[in-house]
Amino acid sequence: MKIRPYETKDNDTLNRLKLQAFESGMERMRLDFWHWQFEQNPAGKGSGSVAVEGDEIVGFLGFVPKRIKIGERIVVGAQILDLMVDPKMRGRQLGTFLAQRTNMQIQESGASFTFGLPNKNSYRLLTHERVGLRTIFSPSVWVKPLRSFSILTLVRRYRLPAIATRIGTGCLALLSSCFRPPHVPTGVTMEEVEGIDDRFEHLWRIASQAHPVLFVRDAEYLRWRYLLHPVYKYRILCVSERGRIVGFLMVYERLFEGMRIGQLVDWLVDPALPQANAWLLRAAQNWAHAAGLDALIAAALPTMSIAHAFRRMGYFPVPKRFEPITTNLIVLSFDNTLDRYFQSPARWFWTWGDSDVV
Repeated sequence: MKIRPYETKDNDTLNRLKLQAFESGMERMRLDFWHWQFEQNPAGKGSGSVAVEGDEIVGFLGFVPKRIKIGERIVVGAQILDLMVDPKMRGRQLGTFLAQRTNMQIQESGASFTFGLPNKNSYRLLTHERVGLRTIFSPSVWVKPLRSFSILTLVRRYRLPAIATRIGTGCLALLSSCFRPPHVPTGVTMEEVEGIDDRFEHLWRIASQAHPVLFVRDAEYLRWRYLLHPVYKYRILCVSERGRIVGFLMVYERLFEGMRIGQLVDWLVDPALPQANAWLLRAAQNWAHAAGLDALIAAALPTMSIAHAFRRMGYFPVPKRFEPITTNLIVLSFDNTLDRYFQSPARWFWTWGDSDVV
């Protein structure tokens, strides 16, 4: 068996391997998704390590570059993704060998660090001392039940009594509806837009100065990430003050256990107007009600300014046991000048949009 660098011609075979390795994410097994993620990325082309036995690909670990502002610098990190091993090769430490080789490849590419948002199985492997990534944070998940909300997933997955669940859910939805939406002053408008223009670039330049660590959200990145995505169709909600965008929110409707969920994927606001967080959540609530959705869901660190707006708007933190999506950000730094930023989650701004699966 040998391990070699990933090549574009591997995509077809890797799609078949992905079918064997993963139980979900089937919609991302299209060749145009591989092309978008590995070839069109504005931060640079992706790569990875491929394990081959004979003429057969039996393992893969990829990475894509991502630009991130750390302190006063924009540096390039590498997001590792899609660790997969042919079932017949399991138990031979192939995943560990792939991770070690890929880390070397990333370091040789000039990236300042590698990071990942792995599933449960990959998390154990990647945080093992032989690979070396370590956990930085696990964000909280917040949910806002709407009047039509029904937590069927709790009945099915945790076998809770159906009548108790429905009564409790009804009370939760009623309680959530009691939170009054924020006042939106004259001169502020909430709207859905279809494009990303220079106003988004201006917002990025202002907002980026307020956060010690956040992934780049300039106009070029936002167009690639949300307008050109070949699978997911995002909606862009904006809050403007006298024609100037002071906040945006990317939302996406998805099905989960029979429920229609509005997922708050990404956002950014002018740091001089923290109240814009609540305005964006009001815009999301208006969108969700108009679409007849069952709930809104988001993830954020407790130190982020939007966490206060979540509480004010009737969102409830989900206990870790019940989280539909559990996320751990793990990091391995190759630049010791960055270490102090990786030791404090409070320095980070993070959303689901910074992952590769939402």
